[in-house]
Formats: sequence, C-alpha cells, structure tokens
Amino acid sequence: MAKCALYLAQHWSRQESDGRFHLLADPAHKLLAPYLYRLNDELRREVA
Repeated sequence: MAKCALYLAQHWSRQESDGRFHLLADPAHKLLAPYLYRLNDELRREVA
C-alpha cells in the first residue's frame, strides 16, 4: 500500500521546498458541473 501511495504522490503532486506535496490537478475539477442537475431534471420530466 505504501508503494502505491508513493507512486501517486510522485505523479499527481509536486514536492515544494517546505517538504510538503502540492497537487498538480486543477482545483476547478473538484466542482460539480451544473449539467448533471439539468440532465436529472430532464429525466424526471420524461418519467412523470
């Protein structure tokens, strides 16, 4: 399990001078897309 964590840390993050790892991912990817809700609303209309 530790090998997997190290692998991910090396590929998904960058180690800064303070020794901490910082994720390379765009923070905007954590946001939910509003389209998911609109799609759900459309599906409910078709069922009703």
